[in-house]
Amino acid sequence: MTPASDINPRVVAWARVRGINPEVLVRSNPDSDLYRVDRVPWTIVYSEWIRAKWDEWRKLCTHVPDAKHPLCDHCHNHAKFDAWLQETTS
Repeated sequence: MTPASDINPRVVAWARVRGINPEVLVRSNPDSDLYRVDRVPWTIVYSEWIRAKWDEWRKLCTHVPDAKHPLCDHCHNHAKFDAWLQETTS
């Protein structure tokens, strides 16, 4: 069995929100019926969820982009996003 520490923490957060054991999830065949959500493979549902979480995270950013600094370091910082995701899904 895959130890939880070896699983992407974003997948662990998604599984936690849905009440799914992430260790069983990553061992399952994404095409099996084991973890389909409304008949859609979990991998697709997860992708949509994580994309929405990134959108939510970016909306929290107060940085106003300009030509010189089009990307905010805070808004695009994966470590900060992951910390926020863990905090908001625990």
